[in-house]
Amino acid sequence: MSTAEAKESPFQTVKVLEGGMDQRGSIEARAESTCGPARIGSGLEMAAQAASGPRQPEPAPLGEAAFHGLAGRIVHRIEPHSEADPAAILVQLLIAFGNLVGRGPHFRVEESEHFGNEFCAIVGRSAKARKGTSFNRVVGLLAMADPEWQRDCHAHGLVSGEGIIHAVRDDAPGKKEGEIIPGVRDKRLLLVEEELGGVLSVAGRKDNSLTAVLRSCWDSKDLRTLAKNSHERATAPHISLIGHITLDELKAKLRGHELSNGFANRFLWIYARRSQLLPDGGNLRTSELHGEGEALRAAAATARTFSEIRRTPDAAELWREKYAQLSKERRGIVGDVTSRMEAHAVRLALIYALLDGSAVVGVAHLWAALAVCDYALRSAEHCFGGLSLDARAIHAALSARVGEWVTRTEISTGIFKGHKAAEQIDTALHELETAALAEHRTEATSGAPRELWRAAKKGN
Repeated sequence: MSTAEAKESPFQTVKVLEGGMDQRGSIEARAESTCGPARIGSGLEMAAQAASGPRQPEPAPLGEAAFHGLAGRIVHRIEPHSEADPAAILVQLLIAFGNLVGRGPHFRVEESEHFGNEFCAIVGRSAKARKGTSFNRVVGLLAMADPEWQRDCHAHGLVSGEGIIHAVRDDAPGKKEGEIIPGVRDKRLLLVEEELGGVLSVAGRKDNSLTAVLRSCWDSKDLRTLAKNSHERATAPHISLIGHITLDELKAKLRGHELSNGFANRFLWIYARRSQLLPDGGNLRTSELHGEGEALRAAAATARTFSEIRRTPDAAELWREKYAQLSKERRGIVGDVTSRMEAHAVRLALIYALLDGSAVVGVAHLWAALAVCDYALRSAEHCFGGLSLDARAIHAALSARVGEWVTRTEISTGIFKGHKAAEQIDTALHELETAALAEHRTEATSGAPRELWRAAKKGN
C-alpha cells in the first residue's frame, strides 16, 4: 500500500453524531407517521411500530492500512476460508498478541505507561455475525506461538472483581507462622467472554466490583478490593479482554453509569458482520499456518527483550498532526464510549511495532493503529448513535404527547404493559436524555417524589 493510499484511509469517513441531535427530526417524523395521534396507553403495538424505523448505517469496512505487517498477512491468509469479519479477526489477533507478549515493552505518555493489554467488544447485528468463529481462528494460531499461554492464561465466566484478582494473585501469608500460600507467577490473563451481555448483567448488580476492577486492569494498576472477605492482591497484572455481544443486547444491558464512569471507553467497539457464505465451511486448517505461528513466536520472543518504546521522528510528526482529531470532544453516548481514543491508538501502534519486531513505532505502525481507531469510531457511531428499541418506543410515545409530562408509572404500564424491568427503562431513559431527546423533573408528593418525563423541545 502506498503512502498516499494510507494517508487517505484513516479518519476520512468519520462523522460522529453528537448526542443524537442530527436524528431528532427523522425520529419525530417517524413517530408521527407510524403512531399518528396515538396516546401513551396504546401499549406494545405502538412500541413495535416505533421500533420499526431504520438504524444508523453500517460502517464502511476497515481500511486497508490496518492490515499492516504480520497481522495483516495472517488475516488475508484466513479471510477466504472464513465467514468471520476480517476486522474482527484482526482486532482480536492484535489484542491476543499484546497479551501473549506480556508486561514489558511499553510506551510512556507523561507518567503513564501503556502496555500491550487492550479491551475490545465485537458487536454483531445478530448471532449470525460469526463472532466466535473469528476468535477461534486467532487462539488456535497463537497456541502454536506460545502453548503455555494458551493453556494457562485464558479465562472466562466473569462474575466479580475478586475473581479476576484471584486469577493473577500474589503470594499470601498462610495461617501458620512463616507459611506462604503460592500465588500465580504468570500475570498474563486474556479474558474472553463470548456472552458479554451476561457479564454486563452481573456487573449491574449492587456492590459488584467487576467494572471497577476491570478499569484498573486496563490501566495496568495493582489490583485489590476493599471487600471484607477478600484480602488477595495482584501486583503488575497484564490483563486483556475480548467480549462478544449482539447490538440489541448491548443497548439493553450497558447501563448509564457504565457509559459515564470510564468503563465503556476502555473498549474498542468493533462492529462485525458475516463476510461471506461458506456452506461447506473453510478448508484452511490451523496446522497449515505453521509458518505464521512460528513468525508470531519469534516476534513475541523479540518483543520481550524490549522495554520503553518510542516513535520515530516521522511517526512523532504524524502523531502531532492527527492528535487533535483523535482528541476531539464528542457529545452524547458516542462521546462517552470513545473518549480514550488517543490511548487506544498508542497501544495499538505499540502492538503493530512489536509484531514487526521493532523497538520503535514507525509511520506504518501508526497509520495502521489510526485505521483501527477510525473503524472503532465508526462502529461506535453505528452501535451507539442510534436509539435502542426501548428508547425508540418511549420517544415515539412522548412525542405523541408534545409538551406533556408523563409519569414513570405511565411509561412502564402504558408503553410496556409492565413487562420491562426498571433497569431496562432506566437505560432507555438515560439514552434519550443523553441524546437530548427527552428531559425529566421530579415532583414532590406526600410520599416518594414523582418522576416525570417529556420529549425535549426542539432547539434545546
